Amino acid sequence: MTSFWLIVSAMIAVAVAMIIVPVGLWHRRNASSTFSTSNAFSTAGADGSSGQVDRNDLNVTIFEQNIAELDTQLKAGAITQQLYENLKLETQRNLLVDIPTADDTSTQLKAGATSPKTLAVTLGLSILIPLTSLYLYSSWGSAERVAQYNELNNSVFAAGVEGSRDKRDFSIMADELEQKLQARPDDITGWLLLAKTRMSLQEYVRAADIYKALVPKAVTDKNRGMVLGLYAQAGFFIAGQQLTTDVMEVVEQALRADPYEVTALGLKGVDAFAKQDYAIAIANWQRAADNTENDENRQTLLRGIAQANQRIAGDSSQLIEDRADALAETEAVSSATAISSTNFGSLLVNVSIDPKLAQGLNPDLWVYVFAKAINGPRAPLAANRYKVSDLPTQVRLDDAMAMNPSLKVSGFSQVAVVARISQSGQPIAGSNDLQGSTTVTRKDSSQTGVQVVIDSILP
Repeated sequence: MTSFWLIVSAMIAVAVAMIIVPVGLWHRRNASSTFSTSNAFSTAGADGSSGQVDRNDLNVTIFEQNIAELDTQLKAGAITQQLYENLKLETQRNLLVDIPTADDTSTQLKAGATSPKTLAVTLGLSILIPLTSLYLYSSWGSAERVAQYNELNNSVFAAGVEGSRDKRDFSIMADELEQKLQARPDDITGWLLLAKTRMSLQEYVRAADIYKALVPKAVTDKNRGMVLGLYAQAGFFIAGQQLTTDVMEVVEQALRADPYEVTALGLKGVDAFAKQDYAIAIANWQRAADNTENDENRQTLLRGIAQANQRIAGDSSQLIEDRADALAETEAVSSATAISSTNFGSLLVNVSIDPKLAQGLNPDLWVYVFAKAINGPRAPLAANRYKVSDLPTQVRLDDAMAMNPSLKVSGFSQVAVVARISQSGQPIAGSNDLQGSTTVTRKDSSQTGVQVVIDSILP
């Protein structure tokens, strides 16, 4: 809280300086200009008295010369007496204009000084700005919420609920925050903070209730996806870290709202890993790692990817073969199949099923959609998984789903896109599985999508 008020004080100081500094510079500039002008007309005498400078003496000398010239012309008869009087009067007037009086000098010196009115306005604004800022913040701001956030964030999340303070203390603080938030039902930030606190306190049910209530209030798809992902995470812990059907349904809702929602992608990867669908797990975790802003989370996801790759390497029953062989094959075919990064790195695949095969089909069966190189390793370049009940659907297969950095969709000029309905629930092809496929080249890929119709039965 101290840092908050320091920032506020600094901002007010800057605002006041923006008023005082220009006034000070204006005063200094005018004072300097007036001082220079006054010095051109007067100097101090040796005894400290004020005396006229050489310019005034010069004006008097010129005046006397002009009068003497007029006298000479009058005596010589060159001008009349009337003209003489008029010219003499005009010369006297010019002398009065050229020599400043003491009052004139005083006026010039006063012009360089800042007027009392200007000083009063400057001082008034310097006082009014801080007072107005504090009044407006007390009316519209929320110092109390800042204090609550700092207290909970620094204590619960930095030190942990098992730190120096008792868990009961944090629970009481959360209860107090919830009571205050009851009066602000639309305070999304406050409710998210409370839910995060409940999760840290392992009060998963209460956290889930908050997330569920916030879903309808999410304005954008991205925010909706985030809240749904957190809601699914709370459900995951409520179920004893089990990904139940209900939890996975929330995960799918989150990804439909935001395909790059990190929490939902992480949970989907956990579900695939538990079912030994390591390719799907890697694809989801890789996408989550590419989009998370938390370095610790990214490292956790990368460790999961490495573990999944190890499982793939040691499981010969999987569709993806040993990683070392895949890397060797990549080196062997790189000169023939690798292309520049300008080739397609993302495929939009429209997956549908022949109506004849759809009759009586179990809607809960898994549909595996993947892309693999025509002339290259058998390892899928990108993969995803849906349910029959989702068909028809549009699937995106891109480089973010790559299970190996050296094996990407953009690395091959020709790929096969396969959609398979697995009767066993496993990604490896089996008897009576329903399948459809198509071959895609660079010139065939477009924003309208690739069409894959599941229209055959594997023997």
